[in-house]
Amino acid sequence: MKDGLVRRIKTGADRDAVVELVVVRHLLRFLSPDDVRMAWSAIQADLWSHPTFPERLDLIWFQDPAQARLSASDGELATLIRSRPRKVQVVPLGELLAEVADSWRTYISSEWKGLAARQETERLGPQKRGRKAKGARIVQPGP
Repeated sequence: MKDGLVRRIKTGADRDAVVELVVVRHLLRFLSPDDVRMAWSAIQADLWSHPTFPERLDLIWFQDPAQARLSASDGELATLIRSRPRKVQVVPLGELLAEVADSWRTYISSEWKGLAARQETERLGPQKRGRKAKGARIVQPGP
């Protein structure tokens, strides 16, 4: 992605690479590229520590001095904002992450089904298809 904001994907993307691309792109709607770079490097370890993403997850961006934190509840958000009385921006991530995770599960499921179908085809070898396939009968309508 532009400005070196995300790592280069050399082979097929894994879940983390997809999440990284989507989150960074989403953050660019709210923050400058330099701020996104700092925010992403600050939150990614915390984000990967969750085996599944929480329903509620917000990025809290403190502008001066620049700092990013994640919050998973209203109480946590309120505590963070009260602890640093300065300009702050809250970027919701929970719904976006849930959508990405759901899309990833759908993609992986279809990939496994496709792989299983290809392996089955390789195991059985080429099959006749169409009207003249083995066991098919052509029935002519009577007068």
